[in-house]
Amino acid sequence: MRSTKLWILPVLALAVLAFAGCTGNSLDDGGSADVVLEVSVENNPSVTANTQGGSGGGTGVCVYQVTEWTVTFNNVPKNMVAVDGSPYNDIVVDGVDIAYTWDNPANALPDRFFGTMNVVVPVGESATVSFYPLAGSALQTLSSANGESAAVALTFRAHTVEGTAINQTAYSDLVIDSCPVTP
Repeated sequence: MRSTKLWILPVLALAVLAFAGCTGNSLDDGGSADVVLEVSVENNPSVTANTQGGSGGGTGVCVYQVTEWTVTFNNVPKNMVAVDGSPYNDIVVDGVDIAYTWDNPANALPDRFFGTMNVVVPVGESATVSFYPLAGSALQTLSSANGESAAVALTFRAHTVEGTAINQTAYSDLVIDSCPVTP
């Protein structure tokens, strides 16, 4: 009887180690959502620049136009529990923090929060949203925006309907066209 019970100890030790190994994955820990927010920047047009005025020998004024960027959100389930748990695992995108790193360090803009998105992305589906990556008035504060570019970090603030926070960051480039020189 004693030899029969001894083989149970190594099996029990292996089972404990296997269970501990499975719980070490932070991607699926108990505090994370059963879904993943994927973000892709679909369209990021440059800021256009045109010279206006300048008739009669004047130099004219450079006028910039900021165009909306388009971003697609995908709500990807990690497992079947997420699909069965819908709508609690639907993702609500609240807004985006925009951080700029300019080629010219003199062009320092404060980070911007655009917080009026409130886009709901059901489990296993996608949604698209458009927003301005830069406030038009911000171009006036740059020391020399003409022909500049910046690396842009877009951190989307979101949560599941049941309340678990989900943030996701996407990266893109913001290019400001050069103003044409008028003769």
